[in-house]
Amino acid sequence: MQSLSLQDHTLDAIPHLDSTLASARALVDNLASWHEGKSHGNIKTFRKRTTEPGPDWHARASTHPPDQASFDEFWTCLGIDHSLHEKEYIPEIHSAVHLGTFGAFQAWSLGYRFPPPVSDRTFTFLIASVLEESPTRQGYIITLPLDVSSDEELKSREPKGVRGRYVSVERVRQLDGEVEWSMATMSNAGGMIPVFLSESQMPSKISQDVPHVLDWIKKKRELQS
Repeated sequence: MQSLSLQDHTLDAIPHLDSTLASARALVDNLASWHEGKSHGNIKTFRKRTTEPGPDWHARASTHPPDQASFDEFWTCLGIDHSLHEKEYIPEIHSAVHLGTFGAFQAWSLGYRFPPPVSDRTFTFLIASVLEESPTRQGYIITLPLDVSSDEELKSREPKGVRGRYVSVERVRQLDGEVEWSMATMSNAGGMIPVFLSESQMPSKISQDVPHVLDWIKKKRELQS
């Protein structure tokens, strides 16, 4: 099974981090070859069509000067306690449940709440963070869809909602005087939402995370000042 896909991983077949990281590197290293879409301020968006029916890969990339955020501030938000922090800066997330440690990955389940008529959504996944100091200071956050239905106790702890799936790779990289934040994702919200509708909204949706994170970092700075 391809590690970077919407196919669920299972508790008895947790992927190896080394091979998954290699696939993640290859994915974000090639963003420049993807079709470039609409920019949202300083946020560039990209799209890569897949050979299989269903969702495409979507990505964004942005660079940030020190007055917005340092590498350490980005990594604290994204690379450490990622899912708990998402609950703090993504308004739709109402629940973040840690399901356990599996190999080099942590398992989490997030509950999303949306206004009617859209039903609540549940995303359960494996997540791993890898920080590298040389030759370039950079870090990766990798998220893979996970099926825990074989374990009744874990299944009972998932937030209630229509099951969605997503796979994503984020890279935070130190550049000369700036920090680059790139993210590539493929997702399926599940339920009755047409794929073409969710696909058309992806560039703007993934771009919204950037100001959310910058606001989160700004608030942390204010608390420490």
